[in-house]
Amino acid sequence: MQKRILILLGLLNAFTISSLSAQGHEPTLNPADSFSFVKVTLTNPDGTPHANRLIYLESNKGHQVKATTDNKGYVKTKVPIDATYQVISGANKSDTAFRKIEINSFPYVTYQTKGYTRRFVYYTLHYRNRGMEPIANEAVEVISNTTGKVYRDTTNEAGKASVVLPFDQSFRIAVKYHDNASSITPRDLGKEYKVMMSTFTWMGSQEKERRQHLADSLAKIEYEKMKIYFDSVAKIMEARKELIGFDKSIPLGYSSNTELVEKLLQQKTTLMQKGLAKDANFLEQQQQIILAPLYRNREKWNNKTIVTDVTGSMSPYLEQVLIWHVLQFSTTQKSTSNQYLFFNDGDQKCTSQKTIGSTGGLYFCEGNMTDFKTIIRTLDKGTRGGGGGDGPENDIEALLAATQKAPSEHDIILVADNHSNMRDIGLLAQLNRPIHIILCGTEMPIVSTGITSWALAYRDINEQYLDLARATGGSVHTVTEDIENLIDIKEGATISIGGQEYILQGGKFLMYSKE
Repeated sequence: MQKRILILLGLLNAFTISSLSAQGHEPTLNPADSFSFVKVTLTNPDGTPHANRLIYLESNKGHQVKATTDNKGYVKTKVPIDATYQVISGANKSDTAFRKIEINSFPYVTYQTKGYTRRFVYYTLHYRNRGMEPIANEAVEVISNTTGKVYRDTTNEAGKASVVLPFDQSFRIAVKYHDNASSITPRDLGKEYKVMMSTFTWMGSQEKERRQHLADSLAKIEYEKMKIYFDSVAKIMEARKELIGFDKSIPLGYSSNTELVEKLLQQKTTLMQKGLAKDANFLEQQQQIILAPLYRNREKWNNKTIVTDVTGSMSPYLEQVLIWHVLQFSTTQKSTSNQYLFFNDGDQKCTSQKTIGSTGGLYFCEGNMTDFKTIIRTLDKGTRGGGGGDGPENDIEALLAATQKAPSEHDIILVADNHSNMRDIGLLAQLNRPIHIILCGTEMPIVSTGITSWALAYRDINEQYLDLARATGGSVHTVTEDIENLIDIKEGATISIGGQEYILQGGKFLMYSKE
């Protein structure tokens, strides 16, 4: 009879079942006793054992059995047969996550079950670069939109960060430089746990900082070259009274010789005019990142306040702002009104001295044609206080100052460094006018032997500037593209700029890969 029972029990596959004897127990009860054994393994959601925990096995027939786990989170106890049991632990019994155990009518059978101290969501973020390679050592935060509680982990060599979450309504995933990298909304189906994962594709914070360091280093090299170059240009000008070559940069911020700089600017403007007379796309072909969008939009942006980053990494571009001042008066038939604000992120203050909203280093001037020397001198003052420093800049502070000074009919143009973040992006909500952003550092590489050749081998748009344009109803401009109507982009939609796609996620743009 006993062998027949064991054969029947072998057919039951819902749980691991074995005879009492096979488990090392010698039954001393008579056949009238009707009970079986239950082995319970209780763990925390991270898989570690939950030791010395009181548990209850409650049946649908009113039975309740108490037991306590050992130091491995394990306990074995006997229960009456022919009932359905739920394993519960702790004061808050609803937190325990076990499947129900069906105890059949055969006595002396051992059932095994494993569960957790509470129900949970096991979430994993896969952090990848654009080549779909894993990115390690990235800090990841998962923030509950219900309670605000933050769950943290760091990506491993496989680019994975994992956290155990409660069944809240939704969560926001944040990484360095992106406070809304992804989001999840766990659907509660009443199970013990739920496994969720998502992938975040970006360059990674270390690559971001490497690129910023490269841009700053190149800017410092350029700064030293320009000091040497200015001396040679001054000597040549004395002898020849002309600028040699279109590809030679004008040495701004390195001398108080305003007359010489003005003469060079006038000569280069004449070269621009001759080029435009032959080809309307001349500025795009010459990779004139500031001049090209200003010229394309000359009728639309008639009256302007141009807010320009004049920190060290921007030195290769600054002459274009001044050339435009001369060029526009010969390319538009309308009456033109200009203002200029140059900012350098604090006049070389150390980072600890920079207070959001009052970092300083702002230089403002009017911009009529007769004010050309004033504009040159004002820019010169700004560049002397912006030779380098940390990466982020005080763009929003400068924009707020400009909007206070600019007449209502003025368009606000921001000439920004694509490779620098905005340290004061938190002030964005204070802006109440459209901002049109010209991004420097998005152009294709240029092959040149000129002393001031400037090129970086990447064109990804800094998403912060897309967010700035969208939030204010403005636009973003590269050397060849005008990206407008960003305010109309809907959540989950994508846009393409320079062949790279960006998705609007959680109200912010994010570089996006279909892979």
